Amino acid sequence: MEFIRNFEEFVSQTISNPFLYSIFIIIMSIIFYKVFRLVLGRVLKFNKDLAGDMNQRKRDTLYALFRNIVKYIVVGIVALMILNRFGIETGAILAGIGIAGLVIGLALQDIIRDFLAGIFIIIDDQYAIGDDVQINGHRGEIITLGLKTTKIRVEDGEIVCITNRNITEVTNFTLAKRKVKK
Repeated sequence: MEFIRNFEEFVSQTISNPFLYSIFIIIMSIIFYKVFRLVLGRVLKFNKDLAGDMNQRKRDTLYALFRNIVKYIVVGIVALMILNRFGIETGAILAGIGIAGLVIGLALQDIIRDFLAGIFIIIDDQYAIGDDVQINGHRGEIITLGLKTTKIRVEDGEIVCITNRNITEVTNFTLAKRKVKK
């Protein structure tokens, strides 16, 4: 019981001091982030029943994507909590972030479309590195698959770089061969 009373006293003192509160919030957010990474990693990498029939490349990509999204959200929330504790009005900051996000979103529409298309290409498993494909009339082997672009080595050895938002038609000859073998 003594430990519980001491812990309660520590927490009440920590919350009243802005510097200790900041350190406490940062430590708790780090613990939350580490636990989230552990759980997400187990769900996506080790438990195939929950993750579905995904290959390792797709699981790694989704793991990195979700991990980064949560990391930036946690950092933003912690920063706002700490600023609020020091008496800075965070409502105006949130409004400014919202307006800046809208402006940046409008300015970077094409890049955002590329990233979203790249994510859906990976999630849908349309093709992978090494696959023999025909994309928008270019037939060859996928040498690079990124969130922004896809690079194909066509039959004459040239490298064709296609932004993911411009990929409208995909024929995957390797995927067809894999399904026939099953």
